[in-house]
This record gives sequence, C-alpha cells and structure tokens, in this order.
Amino acid sequence: MAPTSTSPTIATQGKTFAGQSSMPKLPIPPLEETCARYLRALEALQDEEEHAATKSAVNEFLESGEGERAQKMLLEYAKDKDSYIEEFWYESYLSHSDPVVLALNPFFILEDDPAPSRGSQLPRAASLIFASLAFIHDLRAELLEPDTVRGVPLDMDQYKRLFGTARVPTAKGCRMEVDYAARHVAVLRKGQFYYFDALDSANRPVMTEREILKNLEAIVADADNIPAHEASFLLFRTS
Repeated sequence: MAPTSTSPTIATQGKTFAGQSSMPKLPIPPLEETCARYLRALEALQDEEEHAATKSAVNEFLESGEGERAQKMLLEYAKDKDSYIEEFWYESYLSHSDPVVLALNPFFILEDDPAPSRGSQLPRAASLIFASLAFIHDLRAELLEPDTVRGVPLDMDQYKRLFGTARVPTAKGCRMEVDYAARHVAVLRKGQFYYFDALDSANRPVMTEREILKNLEAIVADADNIPAHEASFLLFRTS
C-alpha cells in the first residue's frame, strides 16, 4: 500500500524536487534477462538438484508463453508509473508481521559529539533535534540541493517521508501516512509518550537548543517518577 498524505503535499516550486519530472523511469529488463538474474541469485542458495528443478521451471515459464504474457502485463502496468516496483515494495514492507524495529528498520550509531558539553544523552538528543528542525525547514522550503552522483541528480522523492511519517496498523497490514504539516517532536520514555511543538506554521524552529534540552529534562523527570506498576501508554503534552 503506497503512502498517503494527511495534509497538503510539499510545494514543488523550489530546487530540492525541481528535477523530479525529468527523472528517468526505472527500466524493465527483458524477460530473458530477468530470468537469468533470478537463476544467478538462487544458484548460491540451492544444491544441484534444487537448482536443476528451478532451471526447468524457468524454462517452462519462458517456453509456455506464460512469461511473455506476464511481461506484457507488467509493461502495461508500468506505463504511468515512475517505478514499477514501488507499490509492490510498499505492499511487501507494510504487510510484514514481524517486529518492525528488529526485523525491518535499519539503524546507525553516531560518533560522540566533539563538544564535551553534549557528551551525555539529553544534551546530545537536544542538539540532534535542533539540527533536524533546521533541516526540516530547508526540506519543506525546498532549499536543499538535490543529491547527485558524479553530477547526475538523484531521485529525491523519499525525502518527503523522512519526517511526519507513521505506519498505521490495519486489519490487512499497515498503511503509511505522511503529515507534511507536522510541527511537533514526539518522545517515548518508559512507556509514556510526550510531545511538544517545535516549528511554526512556516516550518521555522520556535525553540533554541537549550529550550529543547529543558523539555527533555522535564520529560525524563516526569516519566522516571511514575511507578512501573502504574505506567501506561498515555499521552502528555509539555508546555
């Protein structure tokens, strides 16, 4: 299921997404090439008997005409799409039932901040939030230069889902929703959810790094004072 928006989309008058309309579509390989790639990918995962059976199935797929019919359907499907795999990818990703954090989400570890004053958790978090707010402003105002490789512009569409994005559970997997007008920061501490507004209507930061730190300190103090047996998933807003 492709992402949906819960508010007006990011404007497209700036330079960040200026090259999107000229991006080449993801090409669909010839059927024979796709089948050859499929066999190469499986070769290291199968023993000789299994791989021979797979080769036989692929040859039957090609010779029976079934493969050609599927290729024609795919080409027709892709006519009005920039990427023919995007919706299939979202369907696969969002219908996955394993724990998201451990099974699906990538993560990274940051180096220590070079400033000693940001060496502990909360000052570092405040610094990262403050920097992210400035980035959000430039992204939504389309002031960011498009990413390039050797001077060739890259697709910037995924940047629209960096912030204000959530997986919403449904009876048939999840759907992804994007709120381009989101202006708050959400914090989870010991089973408690907190949030505070950090951007104005023009997506400009309304808090200093020190003010963000004060909010985080208040959140930690509040959450840590709640006895474990009384903790519940309640939502609090800091002033």
